[in-house]
Amino acid sequence: MGHAYDRQYVSKIKEIAKKQNLELREGVYCGLGGPCYETIAEINMLRILGGDAVGMSTVHEVTLAAHCGLRTLGLALITNKCLWDYNTTYEPVHEDVIRISELKANVLQQLIFDFVAQIPSKQE
Repeated sequence: MGHAYDRQYVSKIKEIAKKQNLELREGVYCGLGGPCYETIAEINMLRILGGDAVGMSTVHEVTLAAHCGLRTLGLALITNKCLWDYNTTYEPVHEDVIRISELKANVLQQLIFDFVAQIPSKQE
């Protein structure tokens, strides 16, 4: 699992994103079971372990793909801040997550379309 993401795919998506003036960030993406937002205790644990972002499905899907020997690229649209301080007044709201997803859907879709167009077919 140390090399679950295909390095050529990562280089290619960075190249495409740069042409589209998109900022991609790299980090440690952690996965929890969900289907609810993370607790403050979970977020603090993941921060201590070096996590930068967290989701409910991507890590599990990449684990299976790597096990199957598939070339994999992971992209995540970060839609909300995680709660890590018990005194915070911010609370993640599902409607905000949906709104941000809808705002960025076309940008992410174009990035993926342009990436897929660059993958050679098996016949080539």
